Amino acid sequence: MGAVLALLMAGPAAATDYKLQFDPGQGKVLKGRGGLQVFDVRTDKTLMRVIAPGSRITNRGAVRVLVMNLGQPAFEFGPNQVSVELPNGTPMREVPIDVFDKGEKLVEREVRIGGAVDRAVKSNLSSYADQQNSVAAPNVVSHEVAGANAMRSDELANDLPGAKLLGGLNGVLRPLAVGPKEAWGGYLIFEMPRDVQKAKSNQPVTIVVRTGTEVHRIKAVLTRV
Repeated sequence: MGAVLALLMAGPAAATDYKLQFDPGQGKVLKGRGGLQVFDVRTDKTLMRVIAPGSRITNRGAVRVLVMNLGQPAFEFGPNQVSVELPNGTPMREVPIDVFDKGEKLVEREVRIGGAVDRAVKSNLSSYADQQNSVAAPNVVSHEVAGANAMRSDELANDLPGAKLLGGLNGVLRPLAVGPKEAWGGYLIFEMPRDVQKAKSNQPVTIVVRTGTEVHRIKAVLTRV
């Protein structure tokens, strides 16, 4: 996926380069090679994995969000349900999906892979459901993180039920109805505002993810590199 990110985030050099990192004060953060970080959330309704790829951010940044519906009614999940917000609550502008539909065959291939994995979710449902039923669910507000303290960037930790499955979903995040026991996700690509590009200090942000009736707010920082 490194080549995909390089393609998606290509653009003129900005005044300042950043990396997206999670605020460790809200729970454990799984760390991998190249600056990759993972934050896991589990409630009685949703499994969620949010990934900061570790790529240098210039004009565009990326965050990868993967969700599994553990039994609530079907909900739509796509770019409209994920945002990266500045401290004043302003969301960074999403790069439209059609930008990636014009000749970027590598991205299209990754999206097809994501679709194949989603179909596999539906045919391998029972084992993941059995696993999740054996684990107590934390409150959504606490954003507890499961798992080890370290991991390889190309091999996501499998602490959460369904984590291996979620790790296989790639591509640009597109809208899809996620039914009970189904999973979906992908990359949200966002534009860096000019004032942030020109800033000379770290910039706090909040990653907001809506999964059906739940709203998750994850603290992160754009760290200068």
